[in-house]
Amino acid sequence: MYPDGLTLAAAEQKRLETLWRAADQEHVRRIMRERGLELPRPPMRFPREFLDHDEGIGAFYNPEEGQEFMLDFNHVLSGLHKQGDSLSDPERNALRHFVTDRCISQAFVHRLVREHGAASLLELFHLRDLPPDRALTFLLRCHKGRFYRNRYPSLSLVQGGRS
Repeated sequence: MYPDGLTLAAAEQKRLETLWRAADQEHVRRIMRERGLELPRPPMRFPREFLDHDEGIGAFYNPEEGQEFMLDFNHVLSGLHKQGDSLSDPERNALRHFVTDRCISQAFVHRLVREHGAASLLELFHLRDLPPDRALTFLLRCHKGRFYRNRYPSLSLVQGGRS
């Protein structure tokens, strides 16, 4: 979790620079030359509203999807901590977005539920009378079903010539 967008952007730049410094330096120099880079990392461009955001940003690395970021993360955490009791409107909106947004993976949701419980999510979606594991599975399959489908690698078939 990061307090604001600028802090996240700085941490992400440092992370990428560390990865590039750990790589074969000849390869890095060649890539920098080919791409016209002055620094040992790719250029990063974040929207101004992302950099100026100060309501907490959640960052999650999903090996299958890559890096995921979520704005208004302070409200998600405070909503989860309340265990479904007296959720404020910003907390309700952030939790609803957390579950229904197509860009946030089910793995991110499971990670927070393991840490903080699912009571607030089940209360928000009126599933409190079902067993928690079953209710959460239902909820995530309804809103994040694409993450459960088989996905196949992208292939490009290129017809090769003979030398």
